[in-house]
Amino acid sequence: MSADPTLPSSVAKAPDPHGQAALLMVESLIHALVGKRVMSVQDAVSALEIAIDAQIDMVEAGRSSQATTHLLEVIRHSLEADLPNVTPH
Repeated sequence: MSADPTLPSSVAKAPDPHGQAALLMVESLIHALVGKRVMSVQDAVSALEIAIDAQIDMVEAGRSSQATTHLLEVIRHSLEADLPNVTPH
């Protein structure tokens, strides 16, 4: 498996298969909840912003990688594209 081409080259490396599967599963769940109107797009974006804030704190504490923050931001941007009249971050 190759590195994620959407990652900046400074953080691109072979992905952790367990983490990649977990992130894909959560992203799929979010899209399913939005698709079934159980969760609004805005609620999904808000949840991702909370996760991103927590991730930034973990990076600053030296307990995580900036690459994870980037992946969460990619998911947030994909959802923000579905929001009407909102400029993505």
